[in-house]
Amino acid sequence: MTVTAPVQGSQVFQISVDYTPTAIFGGAAHGITDIVFTEPAGDAANGNGFRFSDFRFQFTNDLGVPVDGFVLYNANESPPATPDVGSPHPTNYAHFHGVEENTFAPLESRVLLQDFVTPANFGPVGTTSPEIPTYSAPGQIQASGTIQNGQTINGASMTLHQGENTGVNDSFHIAFFPILDSGQELLAMSAGELTLAEGTEGTTTTYTFTALRGGASDAINANTTTVDYSIVPTGTAPVDASDFVAGTSLQGTLTFAPGENSKTIDIVVAGDSVHEGNETFVVTLSNPSGAAVVVDAGAATGTVTDDDPDVRNLTDGNDQWPGPAFPSASNGGNETINGLTGNDVITPGAGDDTIDGGPGFDTAVWSSARQYTAISISPGAADTVTGPDGTDTATNIESFVFLDGQYIADATHPAAQVHRLYDAALDRAPDMDGLKAWTNALTSNSQTLQQVANGFTTSAEFQQRYGDLDNGGFVTLLYQNVLDRAPDAPGLAAWQGALNAGMTRAEALVGFSESPENVQRSGVTTDNGLWLRDDQAATIARLYDSVFDRLPDPGGLGAWKGAVQSGLAYQQVAEGFTNSAEFQEAYGTLDNAGFVRQLYLNVLDREADPGGFAAWKGALDAGVGRASVVLDFSESREHQIHLAGQIDDGIWLL
Repeated sequence: MTVTAPVQGSQVFQISVDYTPTAIFGGAAHGITDIVFTEPAGDAANGNGFRFSDFRFQFTNDLGVPVDGFVLYNANESPPATPDVGSPHPTNYAHFHGVEENTFAPLESRVLLQDFVTPANFGPVGTTSPEIPTYSAPGQIQASGTIQNGQTINGASMTLHQGENTGVNDSFHIAFFPILDSGQELLAMSAGELTLAEGTEGTTTTYTFTALRGGASDAINANTTTVDYSIVPTGTAPVDASDFVAGTSLQGTLTFAPGENSKTIDIVVAGDSVHEGNETFVVTLSNPSGAAVVVDAGAATGTVTDDDPDVRNLTDGNDQWPGPAFPSASNGGNETINGLTGNDVITPGAGDDTIDGGPGFDTAVWSSARQYTAISISPGAADTVTGPDGTDTATNIESFVFLDGQYIADATHPAAQVHRLYDAALDRAPDMDGLKAWTNALTSNSQTLQQVANGFTTSAEFQQRYGDLDNGGFVTLLYQNVLDRAPDAPGLAAWQGALNAGMTRAEALVGFSESPENVQRSGVTTDNGLWLRDDQAATIARLYDSVFDRLPDPGGLGAWKGAVQSGLAYQQVAEGFTNSAEFQEAYGTLDNAGFVRQLYLNVLDREADPGGFAAWKGALDAGVGRASVVLDFSESREHQIHLAGQIDDGIWLL
């Protein structure tokens, strides 16, 4: 604080001082504020200084023992030892006393008024100042206020006058000491937080805390004092007895010999391999002997930092994580989840998680969309998924599910079988609709792989490639298209003979497509994951485009998809969209004819053809709701094709 002297008169300014109990136990003063006094420009040469009067300080005695008052001192002089009542005090100390000993009871608050009469003042360094009189007038103890342990004095003030002999640009410190009774001992834990790593199984970690002894020197030097200590679990994750080395007592007794001011307490924590979060405890003192008093100098806290990996092992079955058997699975940290055997569904939480599905067909689920997630699926290496919740590492995961679709990384999955059939029968990659349709037929068991292959061989596209060939030519072309090589003689003879004996071309197609040679050859594609569109997300995204002329944001898509998964019909979704203010603003004032024309423009990006216009207007005129018409437009084949590039390979979210 810098104070500029007034040229005339006086000024009042506030002083803030932190009050801490360290001086009782041999530390620094109870709180120090630097104040520098400076005369204004042009006035420094006159040699005038400052006089101070009307000191007013508010105190609360929170030491836990009665005290007689406090001492204010000027740090231009040497600071005092912790004073006892009746001990001599050097000059430049203001002694704030009560009328008698033990004036300030514990927790009592009073305002202390000290009027420094001329020529009493704080002198500059190197000068001799008159002694500041000790305050003892009972009538001047008045009002109430607080100065509390570790807090700031509020309302302290003094009045500054110009013209007394403190000198120019002088400074002093303000600090406070309690004035204790002779024979008074105080005990406290050294405040602070000790945070150490727990350690691994078989190791130990020692926490060392210090108990302090202070107060009147005659008592400290003469007495043997005992006090009990306790390790007290605290906080939201408290320690328990199992966290300490076997045989460790959570209580004990300290003995201070005469003249001894501190004792240490060693607490030994046992390491383990259990992930359990960080745990806390405090060390407290109680039951002091004699006249000693335990005071609160701040908490002595120990934090046991868990350094064990967070490993979650599921069961040898088909598990869902989180799920009924694991309702509070994720803690939002970096976890390791082991699926073990079975077909597991694992949803990692926030943090950088490590997932091992183990044997079986295992699925991992993320809430982010494909286009906004960094996905690396590689055979023979750990797969990684980086999204809003962190970077997860996965092994033995066959299905990577996202908000708008999934990657299949399993050569035996129906999607991989369909992909190979497209390559074998048509020599091309599948379109998304075909891949989805044939895969759904297999996964729903509505068709066998042989029946799906028969659908391929009867298609016009297949007939154009293979239809006019005899059995020998058909087998030769299969070798070339499927295996990228000419047939070996035994193979050609075997396949041609089987076809001549009645094997269908669909059966031969499956034989080539699912041969070990072709499965291995096509592994580069399937091992890196086959993308399958999520049809629920796609339908909702198309509705967004139809109603709002935009694709969805991640939150909206996730919310509506969740509602559909919970049983909400697409008709209800469409009604929710068409009842929105955004839809009503765009379409609400249009008649049926205008509504149909606008739908064609917004949904299909073209003018209405006469036949379509007449059909849709007629439906509306007959009472079909606008939500139903919007849904039909949205799911029309033309609209699906129109948006395929923005949906099929991952939705382009806002």
